[in-house]
Amino acid sequence: MKVAILHSHYESGGVTAVVQNHVACLADGDAITDILLLSGKRQSALTSATRSQTAVASIDGLDYDSLVATDAPVQTRADELARRIRQVLDDHGFTPNESVLHWHNHSLGKNAATPLVVRRLSESGWRLLLQVHDFAEDQRPENYGYLREQYAASDSGTLDGVLYPTGMGVAYATLTRGDRDALTTWGLNEGSVHVIPNSVSLPVDEMPSFQTAHARVRAAFALPQDAKWVLYPVRGIRRKNVGEFVLLSQLLPEPFYGALTLRPDTPLEAANYERWRAVANAARVRLVFDAAHHPDIQFADNLSACHCVVSTSVAEGFGMSFLEPWLASRPVVGRAIPMVVGDFDAEGLRWTQRYQQVAIPGTRTWLNEVRREYRASKQRAYASLAPSFRPGLTADEDASSTDHLDRIDFADLLPKRQVEVIERAARDAAYAQDLATLNQPILDWIQEGPGDDTIQMNLATVRTRFHLDVQRDRLLSAYQCLRNGTRSTRPSDGGRMVDIIDRSHPFHPCRVETDL
Repeated sequence: MKVAILHSHYESGGVTAVVQNHVACLADGDAITDILLLSGKRQSALTSATRSQTAVASIDGLDYDSLVATDAPVQTRADELARRIRQVLDDHGFTPNESVLHWHNHSLGKNAATPLVVRRLSESGWRLLLQVHDFAEDQRPENYGYLREQYAASDSGTLDGVLYPTGMGVAYATLTRGDRDALTTWGLNEGSVHVIPNSVSLPVDEMPSFQTAHARVRAAFALPQDAKWVLYPVRGIRRKNVGEFVLLSQLLPEPFYGALTLRPDTPLEAANYERWRAVANAARVRLVFDAAHHPDIQFADNLSACHCVVSTSVAEGFGMSFLEPWLASRPVVGRAIPMVVGDFDAEGLRWTQRYQQVAIPGTRTWLNEVRREYRASKQRAYASLAPSFRPGLTADEDASSTDHLDRIDFADLLPKRQVEVIERAARDAAYAQDLATLNQPILDWIQEGPGDDTIQMNLATVRTRFHLDVQRDRLLSAYQCLRNGTRSTRPSDGGRMVDIIDRSHPFHPCRVETDL
């Protein structure tokens, strides 16, 4: 069997990491004879190991639409892109009878033609596994609105049929059960949707000792001898909810120091990141930004030196940062993201140090005001879309007041309000103490850890349940189902995808903020 893997680009990011993981899985066995990576021209993140195990080709028109100047209708672009893909496949000896095309994020809205290309290739006899990492409907109104414009769709139901094609030789894959459930709730037959979690590995034998790494980190960032390093090992983009990590770092006592590893690349995300750096500096929070950019510090140093890994992210496609630290025997404290934590439980991870909210107290008047701001933020995010494309407010979001509550989740505050909370905590010791008291379990988890037995149990669980062999078996099973005649259908109508995603992926204002 031959496998061609398609994505818009192979630059830094979660999808590229998954693709390279898949290459490692598939190359370590004899079931797959050839692997071909197809993308636009951006391929800088492909490692030498990946390139040695695959053929790599670039195709004009496969990258983001924003990088290509064209006024051609989407149908015309789809016809031409399908032709180019078939030509490259033919040049590399790939035929429909012996091949599977594994396409990542075909429906995200960065390239409007790709859903139609999928249909064109399917009609030509190719078998396609469509792996959905991210939904355009998931708090990406720019993407979703762009797709609506390109297809001149009159309502979201019409657009759904374009974005999620069905038929002979078309199947779907997700990283989590939650995303699978979204697709089957919409109506896809369950046999055509496969859950393929990413494998998780870490070269622990190559990592420095805690003592060595801690000494390097202290020297690099001028920390005291007794400093405890609390690591958030992510790129600080909006959905990582950086303000919440600033607040938790502020509430931790000495000698705890927060550390955020990577700065973002894009202008909007970089502006958000720099805003939080300025807020943390002004509030004198013990928090190091750019911890992975120091010339003397590697990722292994940061992880080996840390006392605990913390994640305040409000949205993840898989949750690698929740799993990887256990392989280094480092505990994890994190916000419980509905679409990923259920999978951890199902696989046997004993992870109780997760929280539903960071509680912020306030007067009834203030709480009513910030709740109104929350609702307005959601409505504003989708204001550019026609009403038939907007998600509705959930029952909780549509509540007229918060009279029955004395607190609100920090992640439900607009970022400007999050800044106000941090600034007030910096100047008002009594308020800071109230915040610490309300959130003491989270602070205790960070400071105390779960105990060695739990750490070793979770290390063993991650090592066995998210092993390369498990991922390979699930990949090969999905491919074989396609070769055996998988046909995706929609036997039931579960409603609009935008509403299904809205119910399962909670809205948080930090994800859609653009006015910085």
